[in-house]
Amino acid sequence: MILVTCKYETKENAVKDLLKEIEELKLLEGFRAQPGNLSFDYYLPIDQDNVLFLVDTWEDDDAFTAHISCEPAKQFGALKEKYIVNTIFNKYEV
Repeated sequence: MILVTCKYETKENAVKDLLKEIEELKLLEGFRAQPGNLSFDYYLPIDQDNVLFLVDTWEDDDAFTAHISCEPAKQFGALKEKYIVNTIFNKYEV
């Protein structure tokens, strides 16, 4: 199983707008529908206003790698350019 964590640091006061667009584009549903996805969830920390966390799990590395080029990932890439100033990415095989 592959476990991925991402910490997205957004532009000032941009988290709510980012989440609104994620919801409007139905990106969670799109990512969760990808073959091999086990979970895909965003989290907001209570003490950091401009941070969004992502935790997702995949059956194997092939499923994770395939998801990187899926349509929801392309759409999220555009949102990253619009809202995100820094990304901390971690990938683990568990």
